Amino acid sequence: MLIEANWLPLADEVWLVVTNKTAVIDRVASQRGMAAKETEARIASQLSDSERRKYAQVVIENDGSLDALRQAIETAWRRVSP
Repeated sequence: MLIEANWLPLADEVWLVVTNKTAVIDRVASQRGMAAKETEARIASQLSDSERRKYAQVVIENDGSLDALRQAIETAWRRVSP
């Protein structure tokens, strides 16, 4: 959102959380009840992860459980916090 809205100057650092397309579609379907084709259309209208990576100082992979995501965020935070 920061990138698409051209708000990068407002942030000191950009963190990006990425996951594979199949997981995104499955999660959106289960959490929001959105059809796969609608989710794919929304994904297609956004910047790709590879394009977003160009702006990110921290990239977190989110291909596992919610607990694994929390752990990855905490680990990344410890690396950048004083």
